[in-house]
Formats: sequence, C-alpha cells, structure tokens
Amino acid sequence: TIKDVVFHGKADFTAAVQATPHYEIIFRNVRFCGEADFTSANLPRASFKEGIIFEANTSFKSARCGDMEDITFKGFADFSKSTLGAIRKCSFAKTAIFRDVEGGDLRITESVFYGDANFNSLRVSILNLASVEFKSDAFFNGSAISGDCYISGVLFSHECDFSNCEFNGPVFFSGNAFMSAPSFYKATMYPNVTFHARQFKSFKSIEDANAYTELRKLVPNQEGEFFAYEQRARANAMLRQKWGFSLTALLSKAYDIASEYGQSIARPAIGLFTVLAVTWLVFACTPLSLHIYAASVDAKWTQDMNVA
Repeated sequence: TIKDVVFHGKADFTAAVQATPHYEIIFRNVRFCGEADFTSANLPRASFKEGIIFEANTSFKSARCGDMEDITFKGFADFSKSTLGAIRKCSFAKTAIFRDVEGGDLRITESVFYGDANFNSLRVSILNLASVEFKSDAFFNGSAISGDCYISGVLFSHECDFSNCEFNGPVFFSGNAFMSAPSFYKATMYPNVTFHARQFKSFKSIEDANAYTELRKLVPNQEGEFFAYEQRARANAMLRQKWGFSLTALLSKAYDIASEYGQSIARPAIGLFTVLAVTWLVFACTPLSLHIYAASVDAKWTQDMNVA
C-alpha cells in the first residue's frame, strides 16, 4: 500500500511492471503535485482509492491498471488505448481522453466530467455509464460495443455524439437527460434498444430536427415520439427564420399544443371537455337562455293551474 504520500515533482511510472501479480497494489490518499506518467505501465492489480488528487496532467496511455475510486483529476487525463478497471466517484476538471480503449468492460459510475470527454473509437465488450454528469461535450464517435450497453442516469449538458457507432448487443438508455439533441448519424443498433424515462430538452434548430429524424429510424418502437420531437424542432426553427411568423409553423405548434403531434390522448380530451364546459356557461349566461328558461317556467305554472 502506498498511503499518505505526496509527490512534489513529476511521478514517473512509465512502463512500470508489477513484479508480483498475485498481490494487490493500493494507492491511497496520495497527492501528485506534478505530472503523473503511467504510460504503458502494466499494473493489472493496482487500484487507486480514497482521496487521491492529481494536480497536473496525468497519463495512463496504453496502461493496464485496476479500479479507480474517489479521485480528483485537476489537469488533463489521458487513458487512451488503456485497459481499466471500474471508475467510480471520480472528478475530471479538464479534458479526459478514453479514445481507443480496448478489451473487456468500461464501467464509469457516479463521476463528473467538467471538460470534454473523448470516448471515440472504443472497442469494448460492455459499456456501462451510470449516474455520470457530462458538463461539457461527450464524444463516442466510431465506437464499437460488442455486448451490452447500459447508459442510465446520465446528464449530457452539451453536445452528445454517438455518430458511426456500432451497438452489437442490447442497448439500454434509461433516465438520461439530453440538453442537446444527441447525434446518432450512421450508427447501427441492435434490434433491442430502449429509451426509458428520458428527457430531451433541445427543440430549436434544423440540426435538432435532423438528429431526431435519425433516432426515429434507429428506434422504430418509439417512432411516434421522435416524430413529435422532430416536428417541434422544425416548427421552432421555422419561426425563428421567419421572424416569428410562418403559417405552417404556427399550425404545427397548434397541433403540438393540442395533442403533442398525436402522442397525447389526455390533451384532446381535456380540450374537448373545456370547449363543452365553456359553451354551456356562455349559453347559460345569455339573454336567450334566460328567456327560454322563463318561458319554460311560465308554461309549467300554467299547466299546474289548469290541473288545479
């Protein structure tokens, strides 16, 4: 165990090899004040835990190492072409690069990326992202996942790019929030793909509309939902281009308000009930209705008198 150690200068573990692979190496509560270089290190049983801070740039490029938990990366973090264990409760202040990671599973949970996150060209069997926040752009362009892909409880605050990805196993998107329309251009999906409890927040441009068009093709069991998102984005884009007036866009917005482009049953039912209720109230308050009511009362009184 390497515990309560402070590296003031550069920490160079380049090409380090674990001499006793049967024993675990644990870095605990270690502070790296200068650059930390683990490039090509072969430390499959090394884990980094509890309060580790990398103050400067860090490289795990082409390295093999175990789990990482409760780590703060204040500089650039490069994990490209590496083989990693699980990453949990980590914070990345600047750009984090996981490009060309190959091998088994890539699991990242309860972590925050404040800078860009580059996961382009992954070649992994399982991708698992859970309770992760991407405060900047997240790129997965050209990645291939041979097995299951689980992305749940993830916040994508900016651009989210899954273009040219190959999902060769079941894909589960659950409880995610997309502040920008996600890009899935030229992606291929395994037939079993689901988007559950999702939030799509961006409907402002033609680019957004095109992104939802692509999702409509990739996820046929939710085609109606993505069609509504596509039309909403197109209508908003047209209104901005026409300085707020476009008959086609206004009619489209009315359709959206009335029924969410046919996706809502409740809205038309509520609208119909409201129209009927307002019509009845208006009629009840007009002089004609009062005259009819008075006439009916008079007729009833006359009938009662005749009977008497």
